[in-house]
Amino acid sequence: MFAELKARRAVVRNPLKVTFTGENLRRVLIAAAVSFGQAVAWYTAIFWALFFLQTAQKLDLITTYKILLPGLIIAPILHVIMGWLSDSIGRKPIVLTGFALAIVGFYPLYTLLGRFAQKDNLQYWPAVLTVLAMTVIAAMVWGPLPALLAEYFPTQVRYTSLGVVQNAANGWGGGLVPYVTTWVQTATGNLMWALVYPIALPLIGLVVGLLFLPETARHRLWEQPGTAVATGEGE
Repeated sequence: MFAELKARRAVVRNPLKVTFTGENLRRVLIAAAVSFGQAVAWYTAIFWALFFLQTAQKLDLITTYKILLPGLIIAPILHVIMGWLSDSIGRKPIVLTGFALAIVGFYPLYTLLGRFAQKDNLQYWPAVLTVLAMTVIAAMVWGPLPALLAEYFPTQVRYTSLGVVQNAANGWGGGLVPYVTTWVQTATGNLMWALVYPIALPLIGLVVGLLFLPETARHRLWEQPGTAVATGEGE
């Protein structure tokens, strides 16, 4: 596709500028809302469990790792499965269902994890199954998303736009999850308050995705390379 763009002299000189110009700016904002929701949901499901078990539940590191390890082992498989399913039923339904499960599920799941993973009364397998349930949510929001974003952005700025959105979402949005949630949990002792941020961002992603994000699974990247960007910066 890039070779065809070069042959047509349609490669843009400044893809970063074009990323934030015209119609592509709208794409970036929509993709950012969805990607921030994905990053926050994923970090909450995968990473915050580590902090929660050690800070709120006061478990030692070895016990914490034993609870998390089965989920970490199965997570790559689940991500591949969700990506594969999205080829058949669409990217959008899986990602948005993952958002919905994060919104309604994080509070009860972390409540259960707190009940099962008590320092003096550890219920190991129920705690593991709770973590596995959150791992499924993480796989749903992340597994189809790389393909979705690659299909969503036009060829001239695909990897620039995708890179900006994903690095911002995972670096800032997701990266703040362990710190914000742990700080609020420690300061208030209230799990619901701690989960406001991890629930609010997937909620925004769900609403924006439902209203503005197109389904991309049937989009063939090679059919119309470059026609989606209107810019005067072609070579």
